[in-house]
Amino acid sequence: MPSYTIHLAVAAEYLKNHEEPDKQGFLEGVLAPDFLPKPASHYGPASSQCRPDLFLLEQGLADGYRRGYYLHLLTDKLFYSLMVDMSCFSKEIYCDYDKLNARLIDRYALEIPDYARPTLSFLSGEPSILSEERLHRFIRAVGLVGIHDVDAAEKVKNALL
Repeated sequence: MPSYTIHLAVAAEYLKNHEEPDKQGFLEGVLAPDFLPKPASHYGPASSQCRPDLFLLEQGLADGYRRGYYLHLLTDKLFYSLMVDMSCFSKEIYCDYDKLNARLIDRYALEIPDYARPTLSFLSGEPSILSEERLHRFIRAVGLVGIHDVDAAEKVKNALL
């Protein structure tokens, strides 16, 4: 799963580019799937195999919380299909998250909710698996696509090329 800070950075970019009347509910929804029991919270057998389409069919997008939840699942799906080579997935990616947390918080002016703060770690150094520059392109691209955009995956993929 992408880190909380990656999810919040995508949400921040999304909110810069799209109208969302319920920002608080939206931000709560963006983090919710990672604080609920898995794999049910990701509508698939694992976070890496989440099914935003099933969430959409079952829950819809009637409020900010659901729209944020859907953006979380869409971000997971795109992250695992475009940013991470699952054939050589390594738990070292979590060290990369810890190395990038402070940078993402600063760059995107993220406000971390109190309940999420104890789960964040911070390490110094450069990421070894993720390209920071590519990650920023990913965050911007996902934040630009609309949650109703059927070509979201193709648009994000093109932004990463």
